[in-house]
Amino acid sequence: MRSPARSVVGSHLLALCGLAAGFASAFPAAAEPVQVVLASIQHAPASPKSAIPGVIPGEGIPGDPRFVNFSNKIFRSPTTNLWTVVVTTNLTPGAADQVLLIGQGLNIVGGQVAAREGVSATTAGDLINFSRLDCPRINDSGQWAMTFRPAAGGTTNERVVRWDGSELLTVFGPGSEIPAVPGQFFAGAFNGCNIANSGAVGFLATGLPTNPGDSAFGADGAALLAEAGISIPTGQSGTPGAWNDIDTSTGSPQFWQSGDGTRWIALGEVGTDTSRDKAAVVDGAVVVQEGSVLAGSAFVSPVGSIGDVWMESGGDWFVRAANADGIDWICRNGAVVAVEGRPIVPGSTELWQTFRDIRGNNRGDFVVSGNTNRDLAEPPDGGLSDDVLVLNGRRVIARESDPVDLDGNGAFDDSLFLHLIQDRGAFNNDGYFYFASRLKSAATDTVPVGGSANTAGSLLRIFACPADFNGSGAVSVQDIFDYLAAYFGDSPAADINNSGAVSVQDIFDYLALYFAGCGG
Repeated sequence: MRSPARSVVGSHLLALCGLAAGFASAFPAAAEPVQVVLASIQHAPASPKSAIPGVIPGEGIPGDPRFVNFSNKIFRSPTTNLWTVVVTTNLTPGAADQVLLIGQGLNIVGGQVAAREGVSATTAGDLINFSRLDCPRINDSGQWAMTFRPAAGGTTNERVVRWDGSELLTVFGPGSEIPAVPGQFFAGAFNGCNIANSGAVGFLATGLPTNPGDSAFGADGAALLAEAGISIPTGQSGTPGAWNDIDTSTGSPQFWQSGDGTRWIALGEVGTDTSRDKAAVVDGAVVVQEGSVLAGSAFVSPVGSIGDVWMESGGDWFVRAANADGIDWICRNGAVVAVEGRPIVPGSTELWQTFRDIRGNNRGDFVVSGNTNRDLAEPPDGGLSDDVLVLNGRRVIARESDPVDLDGNGAFDDSLFLHLIQDRGAFNNDGYFYFASRLKSAATDTVPVGGSANTAGSLLRIFACPADFNGSGAVSVQDIFDYLAAYFGDSPAADINNSGAVSVQDIFDYLALYFAGCGG
């Protein structure tokens, strides 16, 4: 039952909002289409968005080169809304077909690719190679860094490189002295490169005599953050032990740093107890560990496995894991935000089934990507809309079979629809979530454009602002009216602060979001 205080406050707010009612009609609520930033040639063969713009400095690209597939590794700069992505093209297959793009909004910075594998070289003559699906991270000034293995190289012939704004430099290679441990030398295995706004890089590397496993370095190798065989993370359950190794699976290293380089998260093996040796560690302290129940959660079952970890530029961290009872979940800064078998948004009968990814912006907003039970709960749907992106656990912002806008006219008239969303996205501070997805030519299609063997993805974005309550793609007075309608209708969607109940505080919290607005 609604409290008198809630009714009085709400009535006053409605009266105030009524003063703006004349303006509301100028802001009609309409669904915001997913925008195509850059397209695969399979999805839009003749579109300018599928053409590689410009050239690499000093190298012409003959003919009509086109994008073929956008990787599932998309990163953003801390505050300047830059994004990076590695793209496969129809250039010389295998040897020089992948390029690095740096963009901002819907545009490629400088109108040209930033680097091309097999062509772009460091001052030491090392040719860039993107074949491990490595995608550079980028800082606010546009400097980027990555680790890579030369095309003919092995696991001990890798490099750490940095674009400093004017030239591409090899920072470390096989046999380079370790700044943090003078007299010791890197073995030549590098992974998990980060770059701070200062330009300093952090990375994983082997070479210390204490242990053959990977250790984590920061500050251009001058800071030893986690030393294999020596560093003992705090907060371990059971008998504490040192790091054995930090995970470096191909294309998905499990070491990430904040934008200022002061904070970090890593996933790897610690101690000698094999029942609890996998742990997620933040700034040297265990936050999630196999064999232990997640601290502060309502779970009874202990953690059974940890999938991956992530840290945003502002220091917010995420862990994707599963309990021993098989239930998957995602936590943000230690708080559980999505659980398998639970509603994807409050009050929904649609439940989470599996998770792909979670990413956040600097405001504390986050987007969870995964699959639901929609194909089971709604058989007529045929499982064609169970792939979703959910904002803050409150609202579905994009769904499989949604239409996409190729030409930027704001209309659903391009005969392209979302098919399968890829693994990694970036939640920039311009209010948009950037991601890659395969596309199909009709909402009812079960395969993407090009057929079932097609693995092509295009680069897309969707406006993702919690103040955009009605999902129109803009923040307007109409959002206030729509929020208040949900509030007085006792809709679970009105619980804007996720307290578990709809109260007067939710109104104030929503208005704070509204007046803060969103980038873009």
